[in-house]
Amino acid sequence: MVWHPNLPSWKAISVRVRYLSLTLALLVVLAACNGDGSTTTTEGSDTTGSDTEATATTGGGEETVTTGDSGTNTTVAGTPTTGGEGTTPTTVEPFAMPGEDEVLVTMNGTDVATKDVLEILGEDGAATIDKSTFVNALSQLMQFRLIRGAATETHQVDEPGQDRIDGFLEENFPDQSVDEVATSAGFPSAAAVNEAIVVTLMLEDVEAKLADPSSVSDADAQTAIDDGTLTEVCASHILVATEEEANDAIARIEGGEDFAAVATEISTDTGSGANGGDLGCTNPSTYVPEFAEATLSAVIGELTAPVETQFGFHIIRVDERNEPNLQEAKQQLAEQEAATQSQSFLENTFNEAEVNVHLTSLGAWDPAVGGLVPASQVTPAPE
Repeated sequence: MVWHPNLPSWKAISVRVRYLSLTLALLVVLAACNGDGSTTTTEGSDTTGSDTEATATTGGGEETVTTGDSGTNTTVAGTPTTGGEGTTPTTVEPFAMPGEDEVLVTMNGTDVATKDVLEILGEDGAATIDKSTFVNALSQLMQFRLIRGAATETHQVDEPGQDRIDGFLEENFPDQSVDEVATSAGFPSAAAVNEAIVVTLMLEDVEAKLADPSSVSDADAQTAIDDGTLTEVCASHILVATEEEANDAIARIEGGEDFAAVATEISTDTGSGANGGDLGCTNPSTYVPEFAEATLSAVIGELTAPVETQFGFHIIRVDERNEPNLQEAKQQLAEQEAATQSQSFLENTFNEAEVNVHLTSLGAWDPAVGGLVPASQVTPAPE
């Protein structure tokens, strides 16, 4: 991973991050930065998702599909960094470094100076630097500072103390110093790690404040329970091409053969097949409809009849199916609503910011991406 060469759209940020992925989406090359709403389909397990990396099974083979800019080049302080084989280094566009104390932008009355950006980049004292690197670092620092300010002002969220920051580091990067984290996670400096963690924890607190179960009615919670919206199923499956093969597999298992062994031998979903057909535990909404309906109605611990989807025929065994009680359902629904509200919080934070760019050669503020872009590329405000 490298320092992000292209400013990500803030609309791609998922606030429900648990919680480091948010800051990585802001800071380093991740697929989430593309924000194209694409869906990855895993043929064997019929799941859809938006993870940075997903394993797609096609026929009898397994292919790892990674979206994002992992092969993109960037330049820090004039030194090209290559992200993948066969790529061409980007053109370096150096520019004269503004004075360290020169104020570059003012946001809601708060100044950001050259030295703040250089500290985040870990380039203290640099005389020249690639312009795009500098502008992107400034833009991402602006995002951080705006979010921190809005979280404090709008939701009365305090900035986390050092103990909490250290706890976050230990939980996510055990036995690593902050400098080691910067290196291993692709951050340009320890200061960037600290900024990222502060924003992450403050957004966690914003969402926690927004998640109010008392705002969810008993009727809505019960409806969600009844339709399986909040149900978690732990299932295994075997995928084959024909119904005859599926029935043969059922006969083998009912005749005493081990489900996992049969799955490993014959399942065309080689991803789950390597794990004995185990799909883990998830909400059925992650599966295609036919598969999802079967997991909700299956008798626990027993094999289903062959279930046909566009990928073939499945034998499914549900080992656990957990439904929340009424209070748990209200909490989960409140958290889902909080995720939506926290996305609106980010939108309002950038749209309502008063930003004055003092050095116009750096570009103009564009709320649609939460950063600086060439003045000619600013997204028009909606009418």
